[in-house]
Amino acid sequence: MFHDFFPDMGFIRYPMYIATVFMVGAIAQAALDVRKPVNPRSSMRTHTILIWGFLNALLGVLGTVLGMALAGGSIERAGAVEMTLVAGGLKVSLYPTIFGLLLLTFAVVAWLVLQALQRRGKGQGAI
Repeated sequence: MFHDFFPDMGFIRYPMYIATVFMVGAIAQAALDVRKPVNPRSSMRTHTILIWGFLNALLGVLGTVLGMALAGGSIERAGAVEMTLVAGGLKVSLYPTIFGLLLLTFAVVAWLVLQALQRRGKGQGAI
């Protein structure tokens, strides 16, 4: 199952990969900013992590909707189709949303940790 996960996501995986690289870069930059003295731009950099996470989730939903639309067109052209084949296609069409939501979860956790570290560094305590 998992060995086909990324190839089965279709073309939407490429924009998701790009958004993931930018998200990881934003996390790294924000983590480096936490160690510096008070920097007004550091909180904005921390918030960009959420933006990239939400973009990944939206791209995942878009990939799922496009996958279902393409699968529906193929099923319509084929006529009578086994339900197990339809269920397998629906399962595969959900892969981009699963990946996007996992990335969003990672982004939110990173954001929360970095927010707590920034507040602790400013003497405001934890979240």
